[in-house]
Amino acid sequence: MTVGMFDSVYTDVTFSILSELINHDMNFIALNPAANTLNEPGERADILIINAKPETPSAFICEAAVVDTDNKDILKFLTKYNARVVSYGFNHKASVTASSIHDDKVVFCVQRAFQTLSGAEVYQREFSVCTGFYTINKIGDKNISYSQYVTNCLLPAVTTALTAGVPAEDLTRL
Repeated sequence: MTVGMFDSVYTDVTFSILSELINHDMNFIALNPAANTLNEPGERADILIINAKPETPSAFICEAAVVDTDNKDILKFLTKYNARVVSYGFNHKASVTASSIHDDKVVFCVQRAFQTLSGAEVYQREFSVCTGFYTINKIGDKNISYSQYVTNCLLPAVTTALTAGVPAEDLTRL
């Protein structure tokens, strides 16, 4: 499985979370939002995390786009492309949101059912992810606040893992 994400201060942390959540061979592609194309010729991503609007709108090749719905520019950009979209964010239209954030855990809510890459349904539900250990040991040197970690790393990583077919029950501890 290949996951692409626009390169930012959050990319390494998000990819690190995903490598722990998804138990199969995984390749990561950090994409440059200033590039004219999101994929090199012949390159594709199974899942593309779209956390920023590209500076130059261009085509991308992916089966599913995991999209930050709190960024309205991204939603306008996506209307041009044909990919399965699974959204995350803090607004009422997001497929996956964080409904409660505590120092040591985050409660996620699947607000809108969606399909995994294999076609299985992810139904509406809430589930908790314990984050204390991961946060202390993995992001201390990145100068990322806990709220930035949840918003820009954990939320897209959990949404991507669910889209890849990882059951919510397997996401209880990071």
